[in-house]
Amino acid sequence: MYYIVVIGTFAYCGSGQETIADGFCKYKGFKKYSLGDVIRQIANERNLPQKRDVLQQIRLECDAVYGKDYIPKIILSQIKARINDKGTSNNPIKNKNQWVQKK
Repeated sequence: MYYIVVIGTFAYCGSGQETIADGFCKYKGFKKYSLGDVIRQIANERNLPQKRDVLQQIRLECDAVYGKDYIPKIILSQIKARINDKGTSNNPIKNKNQWVQKK
């Protein structure tokens, strides 16, 4: 039986998490999900600039209105959708190297 492994990073905005994650995911062939990408998507939907202070404000607004787990729940739903989408080449089940076998 195989399980998905989720690796998370936690640090201040602008500390290089995306850079590290991009390199690691490219090296290992993993799919990356980013809270920052979700926040940038929200900014695009609101026609707001992709400036750090604007993105930070969006995050604070989401935390205040929906709770601090709002954006992580969006990421979780994206991961679940990818797992359930067996009809695409991006299906993680087809690449067992990205899965960990339970002993």
